[in-house]
Amino acid sequence: MGESIHLKVNSSWDEILWKYNADKIAECIKSNGKAQYYGIYRGRVSLNCSDGSLTIYTLTSEDKGEYSAELQVTARTLTEKISLEIFTRVPKPVVNCTVTNSEVILECKAKSTDTTYRWSSTRSKIEDGSIIQKLRNETDDTEYICIASNNLPTWSLASIAVGSCA
Repeated sequence: MGESIHLKVNSSWDEILWKYNADKIAECIKSNGKAQYYGIYRGRVSLNCSDGSLTIYTLTSEDKGEYSAELQVTARTLTEKISLEIFTRVPKPVVNCTVTNSEVILECKAKSTDTTYRWSSTRSKIEDGSIIQKLRNETDDTEYICIASNNLPTWSLASIAVGSCA
């Protein structure tokens, strides 16, 4: 979020009208080269009257949905549709530990929706889930790494040494 996106059309056109759902966003007549903007997108979009591409600036989660470009070509209208999904990057997670008489409980949390968690360490296999439990061992200095991710090809991680959970 907060970034920009560039929506393109694949067909040639004489006039173009971009819509979000049924609401007009911007339009241009190629012969005069001037774009006209509408509604809440005014000031947040730019329509390139040469190639018909629409740039949306400062994306928010409310921008997800169906966009369409109505293209006037001679006496006919073509419509191209684009479905836009918005994903947020996962912030660095926070790892907390709780020590009981017999075990150490590690919990990983990230302030993000649709987040999946994985744990790894040099001494054990990868485990899924935001919480893992390990038998308590006073001499254990294993470092565990929590990997938080979502639908983006990005992830964030935080680590904790079990020995520091005393």
